[in-house]
Amino acid sequence: MEWYKNRAAYVTYLSDLRYAGAQLDLSSFEDKSVFVSGANGLIGSCIADMLLCLSHDKNLNINIILGARRPESLKDRFQYWKGKYVPFQYDAMASDLPSEDLDFVFHCASNAHPRAYAEQPVETAMTNVLGTSNLLSKLANDGHGRLIYVSSSEVYGRRSSSDLYSEDDCFPIDSLDPRSCYPLSKRMSENLCAGFASEYKVDSVIVRPGHIYGPTQTPYDSRAHAQFARAAAEGRAIVMKSAGSQFRSYCYMADCSSAMIFAALHGKNGDVFNISNPDSDCTIAQLASAFAKAGGVDLIHEQADEVEKRGYARMDNSAVDSSKLRGLGWTGKFSLELGSRRTVELLRSGI
Repeated sequence: MEWYKNRAAYVTYLSDLRYAGAQLDLSSFEDKSVFVSGANGLIGSCIADMLLCLSHDKNLNINIILGARRPESLKDRFQYWKGKYVPFQYDAMASDLPSEDLDFVFHCASNAHPRAYAEQPVETAMTNVLGTSNLLSKLANDGHGRLIYVSSSEVYGRRSSSDLYSEDDCFPIDSLDPRSCYPLSKRMSENLCAGFASEYKVDSVIVRPGHIYGPTQTPYDSRAHAQFARAAAEGRAIVMKSAGSQFRSYCYMADCSSAMIFAALHGKNGDVFNISNPDSDCTIAQLASAFAKAGGVDLIHEQADEVEKRGYARMDNSAVDSSKLRGLGWTGKFSLELGSRRTVELLRSGI
């Protein structure tokens, strides 16, 4: 059983969304149409749940359209919201999009796990670029709506120092490394946002999340934090396949979702915002320890296989400075200890 089929667990999860979302004034979303692409993914499903929950709580009557490759799967994932959203078959590689005018588009659809980068670099790159181009083209043709583009901290490239990345940083990315399919296509998609704003006056805001974790992770997510969380929830030892020295900005998915909506509400056209909670910045090894503690399991080390190594990020430090967004009033609510404990608790409820 998936954790969200456990009603008590889902109520706990919604309490997290309400806690993180209490800082949002969603009055400007009232009676608006919102499209979420990648609505079955880690970030997209949480954004969808937060919008559904807050729209219900505040009687905002938001027309929420959820896009997924298999819209029938939405019935299972969002079973408690029957009649409160519109399912839509969405493929980022195709041009079929909702026919209605959209006020806000949260573009979350993307390959976002290392095994995909290693085994499907072409599809990963084209999904990002074509998916973004298609949505921007729709908003340009409609003459209406704001795109909130979910980029990545990986667009910054590699730097030699351990300083946090700010929004105006830009460092080299090796264009001949197949693993660069993800950061380079995210970087190109950001450029499309800028180009459509300049040429067609399309309104967009870019968010660059750090490493997002939480119970909304998909079963096939091969990122380290997803593997740690699954092992901890299942009572298995957590396996480290590197020294874990990379320093990253980890962020619980409820904090990420509230930050994205906050950026949609308060950002100006062309704005870029890093998303991170400073209370969750840590190394991969520290993250593994937090999950091991949350699950009461051991932490062991093994060698990674060649496919896994090809998917690893090339950045030793990918921690981002979110002071720009926090300066507008957004606050992260979940420390690493609280977020890892909640993740394990919810995942375990579905076992």
